[in-house]
Amino acid sequence: MSKLVILTIYIAIGYGARKLKILSEEFSNGIVKLLLFISLPALILNIFLTSFDRSMVSQGIAMLIISFAIYILSTPIGYITARLMRLKRDQIGVTTFAVTFPNYTFIGIPVLTSILGEEVLMNASFGNLACSVAVYTLGMLTISKFGNETPGKKGLSLMAEKMLRMPVNYALLLGLILAVADVHPPQPIMDTLTGLANLTTPMAMIYIGATLTKNDPREILADWKVYIVAAIRLIAIPLVIYAVGRLFIEDEMFLDTLVVGSAIPTASFCALFAKEYGGDDVLASKYIFISTLLCLVTIPFVYITII
Repeated sequence: MSKLVILTIYIAIGYGARKLKILSEEFSNGIVKLLLFISLPALILNIFLTSFDRSMVSQGIAMLIISFAIYILSTPIGYITARLMRLKRDQIGVTTFAVTFPNYTFIGIPVLTSILGEEVLMNASFGNLACSVAVYTLGMLTISKFGNETPGKKGLSLMAEKMLRMPVNYALLLGLILAVADVHPPQPIMDTLTGLANLTTPMAMIYIGATLTKNDPREILADWKVYIVAAIRLIAIPLVIYAVGRLFIEDEMFLDTLVVGSAIPTASFCALFAKEYGGDDVLASKYIFISTLLCLVTIPFVYITII
């Protein structure tokens, strides 16, 4: 629980710093690039070079396959939810996406390593790869299908381009190659990777805190739809995964990684894709805000439930 309290404090610092204008909008956006291009790849490389075991590869592949299957199975849940809520067409794809896809890169990996320890990072890296592939294929197509714009050939090429521009995926590949080849960089490089990796959790949580200042809480809190979606995204799906997974998965750490990785708030790409393809980007922003806010309570709840 102490680790969850620390994460909450980081988020509060980010929120306060942005409100007090200690952090500018430009600096907050810079944190995203720092995480995406430097600290997260360093974190993944560091764990591969310091804690690699060949048996982890088979576990990682299993995590990749199961995680992708979870996203496929979660999609109709999101669609049914949207239909039962009798939403407008441009809100159906957004709601389906919000239920299905977590913010794995910026919140999932830092939360998983903070709560469960760095030994889960190998599996989390493969889980993140599954999420990235699913978001840029199934997620993009889901929002565009019910939006006013369709991806077409340009959108399909954009999917591939986005996937190729994800540094964490290159870090995963490079880490695997170096670890299997038993290559060990000089100690100064290893120390540098460790230092950069240690930036990930505090910077990611500070960024999340800063993003919470962008919306008017009163308007969002008055929208009943966000609570239904948040409850499914943050509680229902993780607990269903736990209930089913415990029947088939003997490795508790593997199962915990699956469950906690599914208890993460809606991915920020929900709003980006909605704006790009004619979905309701305002509703998407509400889903992101409220799920990020509520996860401060729901992640501890899910974690306590499964331990």
